[in-house]
Amino acid sequence: MKNKIPFLILFLIGFSLIAIGCKDDDHIDCFTPPAELTFEFTDSNGNNLIENGELKISEIKIKEIIGTDQTQNVGFILRNDNRITVSGIGWYNGIKNYTFESPLIEFGFQVKSSSITGVCIGYQIDSIEFLGASPILGDYDIYKFVIE
Repeated sequence: MKNKIPFLILFLIGFSLIAIGCKDDDHIDCFTPPAELTFEFTDSNGNNLIENGELKISEIKIKEIIGTDQTQNVGFILRNDNRITVSGIGWYNGIKNYTFESPLIEFGFQVKSSSITGVCIGYQIDSIEFLGASPILGDYDIYKFVIE
């Protein structure tokens, strides 16, 4: 019984904050995040270069170009299938430019995204243009780069 009281108090405080923060005109039926941007790197035989160790995660740098001489690192995660998913892409209105750098491949990419309005709000990626590379768009919107 002693452990249930703090939980009950925290639950009531949390519920109260949610109830106070919401008004009838704040009602949102759903939120749609932008699609994930996922890259796969293979050789011409289809071997995954991250899986076989030719492309090391520690050597990959993804950067957002902010100004003429300014960049900001962009996070990414290594998936269980040895593909990488780039974080934070498309959560804005407008166009942003990025670079991908590694010892095996370097390229730029430009992402145009916009907000979704109506009953469901959020963001969507409208287009992606690659500069210096020509990936193959595969299943589940995975961009596959074949490195010879």
